[in-house]
Amino acid sequence: FGVDIDSMKPVSTLGVFDNKFPDGIIDPNDYMAKARLCVEGTPRQMKQGVHYDSVYAATPDVDSIFLMNALVVHLKLLRRAFDVGNAYGWGKQEKKLALEYPRGMAQFNANGEKMYMVLLKNTYGKPDGANLWYKERDSLWLEDFNNEEIFPGWSYRQLIMEQTLFEFKWSREVNGTVVNDVTYLLAWSDDCDMAGTSDEMMESIEAACHKKWKVKKVDPSFMLGVRRTLTIKDDVWEIHLTQTEFIDGLVGTWESEVAEAGFAKKSPETPIPPKTFFTTEDYVSEEEYTRVSKRGYKAVCGSLLWVARFCHCEIASSVSMCCRVMMKPHERAWKACMQIIAWLRDHKHLGVKFTSNRNEHGFVATSDASNKGDPITSKVMGSHTIQWM
Repeated sequence: FGVDIDSMKPVSTLGVFDNKFPDGIIDPNDYMAKARLCVEGTPRQMKQGVHYDSVYAATPDVDSIFLMNALVVHLKLLRRAFDVGNAYGWGKQEKKLALEYPRGMAQFNANGEKMYMVLLKNTYGKPDGANLWYKERDSLWLEDFNNEEIFPGWSYRQLIMEQTLFEFKWSREVNGTVVNDVTYLLAWSDDCDMAGTSDEMMESIEAACHKKWKVKKVDPSFMLGVRRTLTIKDDVWEIHLTQTEFIDGLVGTWESEVAEAGFAKKSPETPIPPKTFFTTEDYVSEEEYTRVSKRGYKAVCGSLLWVARFCHCEIASSVSMCCRVMMKPHERAWKACMQIIAWLRDHKHLGVKFTSNRNEHGFVATSDASNKGDPITSKVMGSHTIQWM
């Protein structure tokens, strides 16, 4: 296959196994067993410039997520979503790679010589995996939906500042009347979230993708662990974003630790105690930060960041404070994390709402910042909100 294993070291592989639950509802009687052979793309295994080149791959900004939901209620758009099966595998592999068989499954030929697999297409685990899939995905949309022969009356563009947000337009004549439709698509790698004026148009986009890659239609009310509940009453549209399933799982994982912190039945009044201020200047012994780290401090902070980003902005400053000491966490920071989890447990239905009849304010932007800077960097914590429709 033309791969020189002396100049390009073979890369290890490993099997990844998981259970997938439809619509985010954990039911032991309703799941799909999923297995995937992945490349072990660590810096020790793969070197940039040797095994791969570019790694950049854009991901949606949280503002874009909120924008999509705001557009749905403001413009009263329809929704549709689909998932690309084994997405990375559709990307073109720019460099052939020699791969080791998984541990315990080594293969040898009749002469006792070790054998290798050859990677001819993109796959998971590689540092450039997302980059190669994005090139495949974006090029199809750019070439086909701007081609009058393939899609007459269609046009497509990718936003410059938000490269995961795409706009499709379709103009045609229906019964003597010119009809103009638009679809906005926000792409999370292989998860495509659409909002548009025509279900027929969105179905056409999905069908074109299915013809090229094989996709599966998914429930647009549940995306990336976020439940998006749309209600329409008296022509007023409202979308409520919640992560109750994720929060229930988070609470269940750390239930005993939350109880040990004093919040088994006690409901905290705030996400963390008022005037809490953590900094890397805080003294903490090696024994203490090692103990707290092994307890799972980074995992807790990662889960809290996911919730703060999507549905619970009210905990953002508290989580940010806890993340300041992630390298050397102390017991006070651990207890603060447990209080945030208890807060989420008791306010899991709060979430974020977008409503179509609350735009009388026009364009309004507000901002604020603390006057207490970090003793090392002097940086302060700030925030802003923008209401524009």
